[in-house]
Amino acid sequence: MNKEWSEKSKKIQYMRKMRKTVICGGAILCLLLCMVGCSRHPSQEEIEEFVVANIPEASTFVDDYVRQTKNGMEYHYTFKSDSRDLEFDVVSSKGTGGYQISEYFSLGRQKYYLEKMRPFLASCENSRMYKTPDKPDVSTKLYMDNSSDAKRIALVLAKCNEIVTEEWEYQPGADLTKDDVLGIAFNCYPELSDKKVGSYYLNGMDDEEEIYKKLEAMLIAKK
Repeated sequence: MNKEWSEKSKKIQYMRKMRKTVICGGAILCLLLCMVGCSRHPSQEEIEEFVVANIPEASTFVDDYVRQTKNGMEYHYTFKSDSRDLEFDVVSSKGTGGYQISEYFSLGRQKYYLEKMRPFLASCENSRMYKTPDKPDVSTKLYMDNSSDAKRIALVLAKCNEIVTEEWEYQPGADLTKDDVLGIAFNCYPELSDKKVGSYYLNGMDDEEEIYKKLEAMLIAKK
């Protein structure tokens, strides 16, 4: 398993290095479009060059659609990572300085991991997903009033921590709690109150016992 992981990691690193060599004039033009805007709507080719220049994983265009907003038309382009089942959007919209390009890779990455956690959260009675298992967006809201709740939650979050260790194949040794790396936080509330008890950020390292200790500390701090 370790040898397989190592070979996969080396391959991903090699792909990243190769991608850097293809960022040329067209991609630089896309960067300028993103920063200063453009009077015309960017072409799909320019959007794809923007993705090459700004997204850390090789990705392929899969779909597009247009959405009407109060500020005008938004052009959405959906891309999928070539190495995993991760989809994200790139949006072109018209602002005061012209068309701007925005990428939502980090959001797509969070959704990718949360979908993997859905079955565990849906089976936990302390999770908001327990009553709405088929909700389109996976909720990170948890209900915790006492130590028994903390034990049940710790069991589930330990499984979620195991899931996010996959990210180290793409960002070796990175701090997964940081928003620009992964930043998935589970927010704990009393079942009958909106006053948050605390938040737990998945870090890929804590086991069930360590998570339980941190949840207990949250409960004590709120007494």
